[in-house]
Amino acid sequence: MKKTTTLFLLLIFSAVASAEKLEDRYIMQPVQAGLLYFIKPFDVRGTSGLQAAEYDITYILPSDSLTLNMSVWLPEPVNADSIVFCSAENMTVTGFRTFFIDKEKSRYHHRYSCTIPYNYLLSIYQHGQPYTMTIHAGTREFRYGFPESSWKKECQWMNQVLRLIDTNRQVRNTGI
Repeated sequence: MKKTTTLFLLLIFSAVASAEKLEDRYIMQPVQAGLLYFIKPFDVRGTSGLQAAEYDITYILPSDSLTLNMSVWLPEPVNADSIVFCSAENMTVTGFRTFFIDKEKSRYHHRYSCTIPYNYLLSIYQHGQPYTMTIHAGTREFRYGFPESSWKKECQWMNQVLRLIDTNRQVRNTGI
């Protein structure tokens, strides 16, 4: 009985210790231009054997757009020409920046940055269906997205952050 109780308590402690806090996923900080929200890097699964992409998001209130930075690791260097986000409403981004492409062991680290409308990000997470992001390089496509199994958790924490941002947008716009 004592071993069972100890094992039970150990399992509960492990679950609580591994539970991710919302505060661990983003930083909010006043800056001269407004209120900065930095959503810390998170992984988005690659398809067809691609390594997961890593995203981070920077938003400065009161802007209407945000910056999405991403790292992808590909077996060869590619010259991307567009990034397409597919959700309830598709959006193609052609005005993105390539920060660098660097060789890392047997793969190439590509670092991109693009600006997308804040309301588009909001609609992705309010829609409730996993989105995909596809990098186009000529005729080649590299697709990333969330599996159904992790999308619900992803949506929950992101919607909490987006509610905080929206509350602060209202306060700023109405002076409440």
